[in-house]
Amino acid sequence: MFKVMEEYNWDNFAVITSLYPGYEAYVDYIRSFTDTSYFLWDLQDVLTFDMSEGMSDIRARRVLQQVDAQVLLVYCSHDEARFLFRMAADVGLVGPGYIWMLPAWRWGTRTCPRQLPRGPHQHHHRPLEAQPEEEGAGRGGHRGQGRAELPQVPGAPPG
Repeated sequence: MFKVMEEYNWDNFAVITSLYPGYEAYVDYIRSFTDTSYFLWDLQDVLTFDMSEGMSDIRARRVLQQVDAQVLLVYCSHDEARFLFRMAADVGLVGPGYIWMLPAWRWGTRTCPRQLPRGPHQHHHRPLEAQPEEEGAGRGGHRGQGRAELPQVPGAPPG
């Protein structure tokens, strides 16, 4: 996560966790890493709250309204993520301008709930060889998707 954040200069971020077992170790790791890194990280906030379906929506929204960062690192279970993203959408934290990063090893499943924002997690578990075929890549594969087809170079083999 930090390599990607560093590459794009996403130095300001917040951490959002549920009470899922291991959340304290996750937060400790984040703090330790950012404190000892040569990169100047700005951990703006760490928010920890109950994300179970029975939790008060009002309280969850109130906690999420405190978020001022556009890059959000999350630690929670798969089921808690459904609740989190529903509440985040309600307070305007989902969409263009927001980056949500979740460690894959916390999910325990390869399926993605509909509530999650669209992104690279949808293609994560497919073999690279399968991706171009499935995404319509290749000559003319992007027709109708707002992308120009590259012209054929004279004398070059078709392809």
